[in-house]
Amino acid sequence: MKFLVDRMCGRLARWLRLIGFDTEYIDESKTIPEIVYQSLRDQRIILTRNRKMSLTKGYSVYFVQSENFVEQVKEVINCLLYTSPSPRDLSTSRMPSSA
Repeated sequence: MKFLVDRMCGRLARWLRLIGFDTEYIDESKTIPEIVYQSLRDQRIILTRNRKMSLTKGYSVYFVQSENFVEQVKEVINCLLYTSPSPRDLSTSRMPSSA
């Protein structure tokens, strides 16, 4: 699984790399269309805390709910690697709300 992580989750990007995931960090100069293009071109899942970006359909994106990077790592591993459909289906998939 390959990830494209926005600036709101910078520490998450670092830790995903450290544990062996193919992860790229998006610098703040890129626009949303540029980020989407890169994710489609490189077949990467966008990890973001930007709610607007996470609600758009047509590309693989995951809204990271936690603000704590340790919890973000757990969230991504638990939700994307163990409970999600294939990456192609993630554009319609969102993390289940905690009840």
